[in-house]
Amino acid sequence: MRIRKILVVWGILFFLFSGVTFGQTVFDKGLKEFREESYEEAVPFFLEARRLDPSSSTAAYFLGMTYKHMQNFKEAVPHLRDAVTLTPKIKEALVELIDVLYLTNQLEEAKKWIEVGEREEVFPARTQFLKGLVLAKEGRTKDAISAFEKAKDLDKDLTQTADFHIANLLVKEGRLKEARDRFKFVLTIDPTTEMGLFARDYEKFLTAKIEREKPWRLSVGMAYKFDTNVVLRPTSGPVSEMVTNEKDHVLNQTLRIGYTAPFSFKTPFNLSIQSSFYSDTYADLTSHQFISSMISAIPGYNFGKVSLSAPLIYGYNWLKRRSYMTLNGVEPTLRFMIGSKSFGEVSIGYYRKRYLQRPINKDEDRDAENWAATLGWTYFLKNGEGLLNIRYSPSRENTEGRNWDYFQHRVSANLLYPLFKSLKLQLSAETSFADYLNTHTVFLKKRDDDTYSGSFGLTYGLFKNLDAIANYTYTRTKSNIEVYDYRRHLFSVGLEFRY
Repeated sequence: MRIRKILVVWGILFFLFSGVTFGQTVFDKGLKEFREESYEEAVPFFLEARRLDPSSSTAAYFLGMTYKHMQNFKEAVPHLRDAVTLTPKIKEALVELIDVLYLTNQLEEAKKWIEVGEREEVFPARTQFLKGLVLAKEGRTKDAISAFEKAKDLDKDLTQTADFHIANLLVKEGRLKEARDRFKFVLTIDPTTEMGLFARDYEKFLTAKIEREKPWRLSVGMAYKFDTNVVLRPTSGPVSEMVTNEKDHVLNQTLRIGYTAPFSFKTPFNLSIQSSFYSDTYADLTSHQFISSMISAIPGYNFGKVSLSAPLIYGYNWLKRRSYMTLNGVEPTLRFMIGSKSFGEVSIGYYRKRYLQRPINKDEDRDAENWAATLGWTYFLKNGEGLLNIRYSPSRENTEGRNWDYFQHRVSANLLYPLFKSLKLQLSAETSFADYLNTHTVFLKKRDDDTYSGSFGLTYGLFKNLDAIANYTYTRTKSNIEVYDYRRHLFSVGLEFRY
């Protein structure tokens, strides 16, 4: 008898501490797995519970929520739908049903249940937030923003998330400054949340985008230059001994104005108009005062990774304050991405030059037609803050006068590299080989010029839109006709304001 009592006591203790409960249903087992986030294990228990009692809205709700947690949204829909239609209706199931209908793009049914939620005042704040999501997906931006604003008024805890979505909608409408301000506000609420971190990145992106997409751009520069060979005094020979006072101080002024049509930022079509003005005013050698102006219209089309443009160019130059030369032409250009950090460029241009002062004789007439092609490659460095550019350009200048008719090959390389936050290094090198096609009527041989130049520059950002620029350029032209053979050093320091 005593042994039997001991066995009974041990049996009771075993069942109590082993976690096995008498009368535990399949729903209870499913709920236990659900609470432990073992969703795959919970599914068969809830399915069995639904089979045993198809009228149970509770079993329907938890099976739908289990599928939702597993991101099987389509399978969650019918069970959450049952949860809000069976008796008793599960209040919490309504917003969950709207959510999965939104996620599975069943927007019409989602709107039907949103109306039910608004009418019966079921979780009003979350219902309005979900309404905003649905309307945004339908492209009804204004109504979506209104719904998000209502959600914020009903529940302050939704402010950060709602403003984040409103900012995204403002971006789609092209209201970039308003969107940037929203993202800034989202960031101030709590910068440590995931939403806050996203907002910070978006705010930086939009600030850069707004800067890039300004329709008007202006650049004004002024520099002091010292030129060691203004008149291109030959390196040697009789002419070299005759030429003096080839050095001079120069005041350089530049002005550039650009306009980009707003549709260029929203459609594949684009159009920009650019105008530039350049002048060199010499202290002593006033005969070399030079002024240049140019205007160009650049229509284009962006195919995605490939873009096509056709710049139309017109230029007018003055020398000694007298009309000197006009230039007009067109240069169709094809650019194409090569990977994510570089692009290639191919162009072919046609230009007409007209010199407005009468030449010494017909052999010195430099009026010309010029054909030029370009093959280039640009690689972005330091997250796009720097770049390396290499170009090759052959050209043919067909002049009226036989002494200036030539074919030329030009190769150049340019490097822009940020040394520090506000300091950038600029290096460039260029070489050209010009073969003149006719025997010179004075020197009685075909002219052959090889030109080499290199420059070193530093740009320092004094303020947001103001840079200080220093530059040195060396040019060496070697010619088989000594009058065209020269060396030149050019030093410059200046300021440039950009808007």
